[in-house]
Amino acid sequence: FQVTLARVDGASQDLAEALLPVLDNFERTILALATGADVDSIMQGVTMIEKQFRSALESASVQRIVSIGEHFDPHLHEAVETVTAQDVEPNTVVEVLSPGYRLHDRVIRPARVKVSQ
Repeated sequence: FQVTLARVDGASQDLAEALLPVLDNFERTILALATGADVDSIMQGVTMIEKQFRSALESASVQRIVSIGEHFDPHLHEAVETVTAQDVEPNTVVEVLSPGYRLHDRVIRPARVKVSQ
């Protein structure tokens, strides 16, 4: 049990260490916004933070579930709506409302999607 707990604590620490620089950059961006930075530089900063955040999640083995054009899978997707779509086979994901994520092979949040009927 202690070995398992130590591994979980280590994983939590690794994730925290990867996310703290993201938080630092969010705080810098908020400060820049408060001091009158132009919209283009703020947008550039936010885009960089998004990439940094995604990288931190990937380093923790969190992967986005690819959904558009895929056959609806209730293990990966939550169908929020069905729609009529031409040139698309029934039960195909046509739009993602919220992306899904998995940690290793386990779904931690299914993708919320629109599915063709």
